[in-house]
Amino acid sequence: ILTFLFSQMARSQFFDLKNHQWKHRVILLFTPDEKNANFQKQLKSLQTDPKGLAERDLVVIRVFAETGFDEKNQPLTQ
Repeated sequence: ILTFLFSQMARSQFFDLKNHQWKHRVILLFTPDEKNANFQKQLKSLQTDPKGLAERDLVVIRVFAETGFDEKNQPLTQ
């Protein structure tokens, strides 16, 4: 379920938390940019056990000052 690849923005999509309601536990990581040391530390910590995240139905949404990325690494527009 989780993809942590930082790739170029493919295409924008509307993001709605309702799509995850009763399906996933959502972790929102807020940061000014992806180079932020605290953000990188938290992301690295989450990446150490992807199987555990999947077993617990956790999805990680990365939210930056200008944009964000959903659990499929698609850019958020709203």
